[in-house]
Amino acid sequence: MSEIPSGVVAARVIDADTGAAQVLKTKVGSHCHFVERFLYGQYEIGLRFDWGDRDANGDPMLDADFYAPGSTKPIKSLRKHPAHHTGKTTGEFEAVYPFAFEDLRLDFVLCLTKELAHTIDAILVKAPQLPE
Repeated sequence: MSEIPSGVVAARVIDADTGAAQVLKTKVGSHCHFVERFLYGQYEIGLRFDWGDRDANGDPMLDADFYAPGSTKPIKSLRKHPAHHTGKTTGEFEAVYPFAFEDLRLDFVLCLTKELAHTIDAILVKAPQLPE
């Protein structure tokens, strides 16, 4: 279970409070769907839905990395912060990932587009010849 499920062809997140949606990206060789990095206070926050770390229902965990603005290396001291690892919770109407860091609170709904496979049995017969 360390890859994006084969039937998932696209993913997006919706901010449950604002309704803003974002199509998530993937990277070659990765088992994650990535949210665009964003600036919050003195940090850039990079969020990803990690299919290599799933809950008991098979849903990905929401992982966070924190960067100095413009840096490509995460700040190691924040890897133990509770916001680094967020599981899905089920609310009254939908399942959300409640991301919280300092005064920031974002409730994300993960929407997946899945490929459907259908099996059809058919017998091909020659069409009858009609008189001219």
